[in-house]
Formats: sequence, structure tokens, C-alpha cells
Amino acid sequence: MRILFVVQEGALLQIPPEKKVESITDVQFMPGVIQQLVQISNDEDTIIVLINRTGTKDTAQSSTNINQLVENLLQTEGLHFAGRLTDLQISNDASGSIQELEISVPPVAAQYLIGTTEKEAALGRKLQAVSCALGYPLTSSSFDHTFTNWTQVQQFLQKPRRIATVHRKTHETDIELTIDLDGQGKSQIQSGLGFLDHMLELFARHSACDIKAKIGGDLQVDEHHTVEDTAIVLGQAIDKALGDKRGVERYGFVLPMDESLAHVALDLSGRNTLVWSAEFKRERIGDMPTELFSHFFKSLVDNARCNLHIKVEGQNEHHKIEAIFKAFAHAFKQAIRYSETDRHPLSTKGVL
Repeated sequence: MRILFVVQEGALLQIPPEKKVESITDVQFMPGVIQQLVQISNDEDTIIVLINRTGTKDTAQSSTNINQLVENLLQTEGLHFAGRLTDLQISNDASGSIQELEISVPPVAAQYLIGTTEKEAALGRKLQAVSCALGYPLTSSSFDHTFTNWTQVQQFLQKPRRIATVHRKTHETDIELTIDLDGQGKSQIQSGLGFLDHMLELFARHSACDIKAKIGGDLQVDEHHTVEDTAIVLGQAIDKALGDKRGVERYGFVLPMDESLAHVALDLSGRNTLVWSAEFKRERIGDMPTELFSHFFKSLVDNARCNLHIKVEGQNEHHKIEAIFKAFAHAFKQAIRYSETDRHPLSTKGVL
């Protein structure tokens, strides 16, 4: 299930940011919007909801008439909408507004908002939707994605949502992890090891992947099984979510953390190799033995089927390992990004 929230002013109609439809002469559709929305709506699992900017009492009636005209015009093209909201409704109560539409929204529904202003980017966050800026150049990075036309929007929505869940249970651990490679950097992680949670949260935030993990392990023995099996499950989930890797950039490349400098080079090659060049003077950082860091990444690359080179220099041990995880996250973010020009596997073999 996918819900697409489209802001009428700016995304559907050619209205400048912050402006509202005031007369019939303002009803000029964005180039290509009808054709692309028809293609998007052909997916039976897609629901389209219109959002219009809140007007004043003086313009309320004329806005209602214009809104109805817009919907009637689109219906003649075969486009039907699940409902209409105002930005004020969403600002006041996002969940309540959606319920007013009497739409049955499953909890796993992917939500997207297409708009043009900072306020609409905030609405996207309120709805927990992927926010997409359209048509007007913006200097802010508040939107998750920026597009110049509806063809780009339609191509983006055509891409499969790269989500995978892996559940692994042994006599030593019980781990269930879900990763969304096209997320927003959110994480819910419980492992019983505070430092491991912290590193995984860093990875999620800096890679813009969503990670939800419930990690149970025999910590009464020691940390080894929990750390190793978490890396195994994370690697398997990454490999599963990437699928055939068609169209991804494949490679990711350095990140400073105060006095520390981490170099991470990544290749989603399908071959597993770890080259580790990092030494730690302390036996533990937080509640994790430092010897397990290299083991974590070795278990991860073996199961994610990737080539990973890691090198770090610095004085502070906490900074060094944090720099590694952050650098790995940014390399991963770059490697899984879709190419703007090539939709084939980035290999002369034709497969990765």
C-alpha cells in the first residue's frame, strides 16, 4: 500500500510557493502532471490524497468551487482521489485527518508528500512521509528528495521500496531486524549493549536507512555472540533489500571525527572481503570489547556480500570507532543511491 499526498498549489497547479488559488485563471496544471498521475494511479495499491493550502474566510467559498473544478477536470482524465485535506488539518492532527477520509491505512503503508515549501516539508514529517520538493529551486535540505518535473517523480515512485526483514534464532541469540534502504535515518534498536545500539543508531542516521531491531543474546556468557549475530543479520538484511542492485551506484568512499580520521571504501560487488587497519589501545569502549569491532564488520561483509576497506587514525578511542561507523554509513549511502542515468547493474558482467 502506498499513499501519495499531492499539494494542489505548486505540485498539481502552477502556483508559486506560499500562494493560494484565487481565481479560475490560476487553474493551470503543471506540465505532464496528469499523464504521470494517471500512470501512478494505475497501481491498485496507490491512494492519492490532495492537499490544498488554507485560505481565508473571504476566499473559502471561491476556493471550494475551484477545488471542485480541479477535481472534475481530473476525473474526466480517469483520475480519482481518496479525499482532500487542508494543510491546517494536518498541522493540527495528522492521524485524525487521515481517519476523517475513512481510508483503511495499514501500518506498513509507504507515504509520500509532493510539495514546494518548507511548511509542506514539515507536513511530510508530521505525516511520517517521504517528502519530495517539485518544480521550484529550494535552498533548504528539509525535503528528502528534490525533482524538477513530474516525470522524475513518477520514475522515483516506480522504484521498488527496498525493505527487508530477517529473523535469525539460534541457541545463543534471537534477532529480528528490518532495514529500509530508502528511509529517513530512523532507528529502534535494543540489544542490551548500549555502545552497540549507539553505533547502529549512528549508522542508520548517517546512511538515511531506517533500522528496527530486537536483539536478544546470551550476554550472561559474554558479548561475542550478540555482536557477531547482529552483524550477520544486518548483512543478510542489506543483501536481501538490495535485490539485484540494478541501477545503484555500487561504490562509496572519508570522515573526520575531531582528531580522528576514518577512511572507508565500499564496493557492493557480491564478493566478501574485509581489509581492516585499525588498532585500539583500550580493551573496551563502553560495554563493548574493542576486539569485536573488526569481527562485526567481517561478519557483516560476509553476509552483505560486499568489499570493505577500513582504516582509521586518531587518539581518542571512542572517536575512532565512531568515525568508522559514520564513514561506513556515508559510503553505504552513496553506494546504494540510484544512478540518475543508468538503470543497469554497474558491471561489465551484467550482474552484481
